[in-house]
Amino acid sequence: MEAIKAAGTYFVSYIQKTWLVNYAYKLHQTTHYASPGFLLTIACPILFALQGAVVNKSGVTVDSGVAHAVLWTVLVGIRFNIIKQWSLGEDRPFWWVSESPHFTWQRIPDLRQFPVTCLTSPAAPLFSLLAAGAGIVIVNAAVKLIKSIEFKNARQRRWIVIGTWLSFGVFVGSVAEAEMLFLTNFPHQVAISLAIGLSIGYVATRRSFSRVASIKKILLVNLVIMALCYLAMWRGEAIATFNDYQKLVFKWCQRREWMQIDPSPLLDSFLYTG
Repeated sequence: MEAIKAAGTYFVSYIQKTWLVNYAYKLHQTTHYASPGFLLTIACPILFALQGAVVNKSGVTVDSGVAHAVLWTVLVGIRFNIIKQWSLGEDRPFWWVSESPHFTWQRIPDLRQFPVTCLTSPAAPLFSLLAAGAGIVIVNAAVKLIKSIEFKNARQRRWIVIGTWLSFGVFVGSVAEAEMLFLTNFPHQVAISLAIGLSIGYVATRRSFSRVASIKKILLVNLVIMALCYLAMWRGEAIATFNDYQKLVFKWCQRREWMQIDPSPLLDSFLYTG
């Protein structure tokens, strides 16, 4: 694992020296659209408002289950991320490079920190997970809607579908790139979160969400996974080790004003309870 982390830091060091760093601010903006706050307070209400809306003269309507599927995906993704975060207690790159014995006889990679780098909790790429999970649900629904609309030219429909999937890929790639570029997560952690998010999103696209029943199911699933969150925190000794992460950040963050004090583990589990 140390070798994988070392390879990840060299990769991040490389991309920080490329043209991507010139677009760091724009990359950071993309993470806003994959944040729980945006998805729960803006995206989901819009999708709920669009349920059953007629989009053309042929009577094609927006799938009524999309909003519930996105809500289910976001809540499950958030809870699963907390479980992963506090059960594994993984390092973040900006402190690991200085604490790890791997670089005792090697030169530490030249890594740049940013104002969003210094997070005081274990690594867990939530934005990548939600971008992949909620994104694939929304794009899958959009593609179904496009395919149900009659076009004069079948090739036109095909290119619109391809463009939709490509846009999804660019968005998810930008979010993943941001989480690596800013030294908040290792590349392998981002890759795992993407896989988890896609898996949760895939399950959501295969479920049938009715209006009343799905809300009850979402609340039940939320409560069950919250219980698992507490179990993960207990197993990972979250309360006991929380201060250790803050000490690491205080020690290795380049500027004190960049430190972002995360909520305590118990408070963290109550965020976005639905």
